[in-house]
Amino acid sequence: MKKLLNFTILPLCALLMQGQNVDSARDSSPGEVYTMTNTAPLNQLVTFRRAANGALTWDSSLPTGGAGTGSALGSSNAVQMTKGGRWLLTVNAGDNSISVFEVGGGRPELVSVTPSGGAQPESIAIYNGLVYVLNAGSPANVTGFRLLEGRLAAIPNSTRPLSTASPVAPQIGFSNDGGLLLTTEKATNLIDTYVVQTDGTLVGPNPQPSTGQTPFGFLFDGNGHLLVTDAFGGTAGQSAVSSYNVSSSGTLQLITGPVNNGQAAACWIAVTKDNHYVYVSNTASNNLSAYLLDHDGSLHVIGNGIAAAAGAGPTDMDMTRDSSFLYILNGQAGTLQGYRVHQDGSLSDSGTFGTLDLSATGLAAR
Repeated sequence: MKKLLNFTILPLCALLMQGQNVDSARDSSPGEVYTMTNTAPLNQLVTFRRAANGALTWDSSLPTGGAGTGSALGSSNAVQMTKGGRWLLTVNAGDNSISVFEVGGGRPELVSVTPSGGAQPESIAIYNGLVYVLNAGSPANVTGFRLLEGRLAAIPNSTRPLSTASPVAPQIGFSNDGGLLLTTEKATNLIDTYVVQTDGTLVGPNPQPSTGQTPFGFLFDGNGHLLVTDAFGGTAGQSAVSSYNVSSSGTLQLITGPVNNGQAAACWIAVTKDNHYVYVSNTASNNLSAYLLDHDGSLHVIGNGIAAAAGAGPTDMDMTRDSSFLYILNGQAGTLQGYRVHQDGSLSDSGTFGTLDLSATGLAAR
C-alpha cells in the first residue's frame, strides 16, 4: 500500500519508533463505524462493519425514532459512543430529540428516544453516565441528562444558555476529568466554559475569546490540553489549529496558535492515542492536515499542510480507539473514506465506502 505522504519526523519520534515494525504496530481487531442520515422526516443510524484491514461493509440502516433536518448539520459529535462502547447516542435535530442505541454486540437496538431540552440538538457530550446536549436553535442552550441502562433522565435545573441566543455553536464536550463542559461558537468567535457541579448541574457560561476565528471542533489530548480548529470562515489559506491550557475554573491560556496549515476551513479534529499526531479535515479544500503535538501542547504543522487528499467536502472524522484507522465523512460525496494511520503519523488510503445521503452527519468508529 502506497503512503500518501512521507513526513519528516523529529528525533524524539524517531527514537520512539526504533525496533518497531511500523505496520504491525498498527494492526487492528474488527469493529464498526456509525453515522446517521439526518434525513427528514425519518432519521436513520447507519452501521458499517470494519474489517481488520480497515475495509468497511454496510451492515444496517435503522430508524432512530426521530427526525432529521434533511441537510447536513455542520456540527461535531452528532453521533457519540460511551467509553465502554455499549451505548450509542444520536441527535434528531428535526424533532428535538436524542436517541440511544445499544451497540455492545451484534446489530444496534434502539432503546429510547428523549426530548433534548431545547431546539435543534446538534452535538452530544458524554462522561461517566453524565450526558449534555447542545441545542443549537434559538435560544441556544446546553441541557444535562443521566444515562442509565439506555434511558436518559433530565437533570433538574441543568439547562444553561450560551453567550447569546444565536451563536451558531457546532460542538459540546467534556474535559478529561469531567470537571468542565465546553462549547464553541462560530458566529461570536467565543469558547464557552462551564464548571460541572457534583449534582451534574453547571456554573456558567464563561465566554472567552478564541485566538483563531470561527472556532469549530475541539478535543482534549491525553495530557489535558485543549485543541481547537479555527475555520476562519472558510477563507482560503487560513485553516488553522490552536492549543490551550485550561484551569479547573475554566480559564483558557493560549499555548500555540493559530497554527496555520495553508488550507481552507479546518473544522473536525482527531488525535492519536499516543498524543503524537493531530489530524484535521479541511472541508473547503478537500484534504486533511496533520500536526505534530508536543508533550506541552505545542502544535507544529507537518510538511506542506496536506497529509492526505479527501473526497468532496470532508466533514466529521473519528479514529479507532487503537489509532490504527482514521475515518472521514465526505459530506458532499456521500461516502466514508478510510486511512491507515502509520507509526510515523503518515496516512495511506484504505478505501472509499458506502453511498450515503448528502445530509449525513456524525461519525463514531471503533
